[in-house]
Amino acid sequence: MPISVDASPPPSNHIATLKKVGYSFTSAVGDIVDNSIAANCTKIEIIFLPLSDGPRLIIVDDGFGMDYSELQESMVIGCKNPNDNRKEGDLGRFGSGLKTASFSQAEILTVASKTINSGISSARWDTILVQELNKWALQILDNEDITSLDYMHLLESRSSGTIVCWDDLNFIEVDSYSRSVSDQIATLCVELEEYLSRFFHRFMS
Repeated sequence: MPISVDASPPPSNHIATLKKVGYSFTSAVGDIVDNSIAANCTKIEIIFLPLSDGPRLIIVDDGFGMDYSELQESMVIGCKNPNDNRKEGDLGRFGSGLKTASFSQAEILTVASKTINSGISSARWDTILVQELNKWALQILDNEDITSLDYMHLLESRSSGTIVCWDDLNFIEVDSYSRSVSDQIATLCVELEEYLSRFFHRFMS
């Protein structure tokens, strides 16, 4: 009789593989927008911040948000069973879109969320840390960490909603041979507007 052994892939290798999933910038953002639409949002803001230590991308919505336990669950890779019944409007099936889309574009994914009945909770995947530790080391931010995030006012002004933040973007070239960061961002914004208008036109005003 055969025996069963644990053949789980090392986290460092697994996350390196996830980072190579074939997303374009526009399709990766589209996956995040899918989540916002599924959360019954009425407004989505997409913000590029050309910071001195590297550009940042923020996507914030006013959907129904997540409390602490829901956020922690949503940050798990493959958090959904594709065979489970889904709520109407739920566009995700495998529970991996947020993470794989983000890992393909950025080294650091931070998500902050709140519901009408809960305060702000936040969690972070640092892909470099996962590879260094070879562990699925999800970082749960405490109140002091959350307060220190300089974009948190975008969520505080809403009764509920979610922020997805990408740091250490890998699709922006910052060497001396590349176009300026602002020029690259301007081009990406045009491409993103065209993509969203094509695939999400029925949701847009």
